[in-house]
Amino acid sequence: MFSMTKWYLDCTTPAGEACIVYWGRVHAGGVGISYASVLELRAGAARAEERRTLLGCAEPVIDGERTGLLLDRLGVRGRWMAEADPVSAELLRSGDGSVRWRCLAPRAEAEVIVGEKTYLGEGYVEQLEMTVAPWKLPVRSLRWGRAIAGGVSAVWLQWEGPCPRSDAWVNGIHDAHAVIGDDEIAACGVRIGLGKGAGGGLGVRRVVREGALGATALSGIAALRAVVPAAMLDAREIKWVSRARARGEVKGRAVEGEGWAVHERVELGRGD
Repeated sequence: MFSMTKWYLDCTTPAGEACIVYWGRVHAGGVGISYASVLELRAGAARAEERRTLLGCAEPVIDGERTGLLLDRLGVRGRWMAEADPVSAELLRSGDGSVRWRCLAPRAEAEVIVGEKTYLGEGYVEQLEMTVAPWKLPVRSLRWGRAIAGGVSAVWLQWEGPCPRSDAWVNGIHDAHAVIGDDEIAACGVRIGLGKGAGGGLGVRRVVREGALGATALSGIAALRAVVPAAMLDAREIKWVSRARARGEVKGRAVEGEGWAVHERVELGRGD
């Protein structure tokens, strides 16, 4: 029996710094753990710094439009005040289980304090609930990302494999046939350039984390690594913070703006 609840919360500053917080609770193969981690990508840093804990992991708290977080052992506290309506979807339902996704804040006013460092900017909050183990998903590779650029807030998800999907939500509008790549997203009449593909001299992209999941996201979580198949540990991820530029039309109104995106690609190498 498998079950997982996973939170993702982030904040990007006007200068392009980023703070990403994960919280999760997993039950798999008779093993149950809670964990939390924080990734910090500071100005001038080549890579993000990451710290994790399996102790004192208090789940984020929702209070109306506000999400609060307190992780004493990591010295992290934060608040996200939603500035856009939530969106949600059931991504999968099969004999193996289900995947339910909730984006609580596609766009938020965010403040995250890590030790003596404060991140102030625009943020994003989502929650994923799964009763199917990730290594049983019919997915060979996936892309995910969020962008906040001027008057545009967007989140996207692409699965490649036996059950492909390519979804994006732009200012709350769903597009089930979005065109999603590492450099550009096209959905709901809007194009969002990401880093190298943003044009206009924006060409800003920084790697937050890259490598096999066993050495990145699952590194240091020995209890979980004991029940995760080797193929899952070998899956490779790359996560970026990129300058984002949006241009197009939403609900008959022209939109254009610049901001920041957090996005990733994961190659699982299976799914048939």
